[in-house]
Order: sequence, then C-alpha cells, then structure tokens
Amino acid sequence: SIANVDGFGDEAFAEMREMRVGLRLIPLLSRRVEITEFVLVEPTIRLAQNRRGNNWTFTAPDADTAAPAPAADGGFVRGDGALPIEASFGDVRIENGALHFTDGSESRSITGLDLNIALPSLDTETRLTGALNADGESLSFTASIGSIRDFFEGRETPVSLGLGGNLAALSFDGRILAGEAIAFDGEIDANIPSLRELAAFAGSPLPAGDN
Repeated sequence: SIANVDGFGDEAFAEMREMRVGLRLIPLLSRRVEITEFVLVEPTIRLAQNRRGNNWTFTAPDADTAAPAPAADGGFVRGDGALPIEASFGDVRIENGALHFTDGSESRSITGLDLNIALPSLDTETRLTGALNADGESLSFTASIGSIRDFFEGRETPVSLGLGGNLAALSFDGRILAGEAIAFDGEIDANIPSLRELAAFAGSPLPAGDN
C-alpha cells in the first residue's frame, strides 16, 4: 500500500492484495524478455481533489526553476530498429481492480476491473479483453493490434477496438498507417439506444425535451 498525503483522509492512496511476477533470467543474456506471469490482485487507487490541490501530484514545481529544455532529438520516433528486443508474456492480468475519484462535490468509481492481455511475442497479434463496472454500469471491452513491433517501427498495423454495454456499443476496425506519425484509418460503428442516458452518465445531461 501507499499512504495518502496529509489532508486527504486515512485510506491508502493505492493498495493491492497481491502482486505476482515471474521472469526467466537466462533469456535476458540474449536480450530476450520472457515474463511468465504478471498478475495484480485487487489493485485500488483513490484519487481526490480539494481546494488544497490533489493527492496525485507528489512534487510541486519550483517557480524559480526553469523547465528543462526538450531533448534535441525530439524524443521517440516510430521507425526501423525502434524496438530492438525480443519479448513474450505469459499470464498477464488484473483481477478485481478499482479506481475512485472525488472532488468533494462529485464522485466517480470504476470497480470490478478484470483485464487479460495475450502477448505471445512482439511479432504476433496482441489481444486485450476485460470488463468493469463504471458508476453502476457494466461494460466490456476488447482490443487487438497486429504486431507491437510493427507499430513501434512505423509499419502499417491492423487494429480493432470494441466497447459494449447497455448505454452504448462501439467498435473500430481499421489500421494504424505506416510512417513516423500515428494516424488511423478504418470504420467506426456505434449503437447508442439513448443519447440522453449516455449524456447523463457522462456528467453532461441534456436540457429537457423530447428523447
């Protein structure tokens, strides 16, 4: 657990019941990362904001200290050789996670977060599946990307996303285009039974009128 800062209550800022990590050491000598297990059991994060600030900004910037200049190379760029390692992941998941936020006048919660990631290698399809409960609404989600290495090295990469629930069903099927910049091309399908209910859930209720 990680304790909360002063002024934000006695509950922990973050905690989890269990974390399990497995890593094979010998493959590291050949620059190959093999994660056999990475499991978080009941991780919980509590974000809070009030007139004094928030509990997730751990250090305050010094007003007399200028921000460091950005690196001359501009940071990460997608291109050949951007991911020069080999890696595989076994059992990667989150069990019953939770995220809570409050600002004194409004509270939002995500509970029952279950997440599974299938990443057999950097050169094969990666798949993500999961479900959660957001402020009383049950949601499920899926995602897949053709190849993590293709994405990092700037090659065209198929991608799909899906979100399902009573308020909306959304999907995207397409591709990340080749090149240094991240650009998408594809088709979006949306089924929203009630825009009014969706807007109210998002915290922006529509004015009174016909549905």
